[in-house]
Amino acid sequence: MFGKLSTLVVDEGFLMRKTPYKEGGIIALFLTKEHGVVSLLAQGIHRKSAPIRAAYLTPLSHLEIVYYRGRGEGLRRLKESRPASVADLAMNPVKQSILFFLADVCARVTQSGHHADGLYNELIFILEYLHHATEIANVPLFFLNRLTVISGIQPHFNAPDELLNTGINPVYAEYWQHFSALELEGKMSFEASGEMRGNLLEGMLLYLRAHLPNFGDIKSLEVLRGLM
Repeated sequence: MFGKLSTLVVDEGFLMRKTPYKEGGIIALFLTKEHGVVSLLAQGIHRKSAPIRAAYLTPLSHLEIVYYRGRGEGLRRLKESRPASVADLAMNPVKQSILFFLADVCARVTQSGHHADGLYNELIFILEYLHHATEIANVPLFFLNRLTVISGIQPHFNAPDELLNTGINPVYAEYWQHFSALELEGKMSFEASGEMRGNLLEGMLLYLRAHLPNFGDIKSLEVLRGLM
């Protein structure tokens, strides 16, 4: 599978999803800086010589990766990996839950075949913000709103039927319009109850589902709701 025609590729990326593979391996889905979405086979992840440590298998781990790429479009093998940033959020359950939710959303966006320019840079910003900030409750709202912008599907709030036709409650559509108009500091300090945040997130996801093919349900939203 990985013969003489394979070449080594050095990149960095965010781990969006991992799937168990035979003989103690995984298939890791990365959003990379230079090569877009890449699926990599990591073999023997429980060995000391594993190409990726178990500690790195957390949602949106930001890693430098080295992998083999052949001429074809077959599965590529991860050779080695190491942290690409100093942000360590593994010990904060709320921040980890936010990353789990964002990783779920990003995997659905990229696997739907939709091309979202700037998604990698948005994740860089989110990672750095979570590393330094304490006011983080609105990070998921901020990210979903930005996702509609970089995907070219931002709502036209002067045409409210566009939102309402996707099933969004009119109250939450109005909140979204207000939230969208705020600057960064205003978005992050936007005051809302946990229930309101959860419902607004659900409305944003309804909108994304209506505009992105095969987006599907984001089950991690329920986990996030419990921490809001």
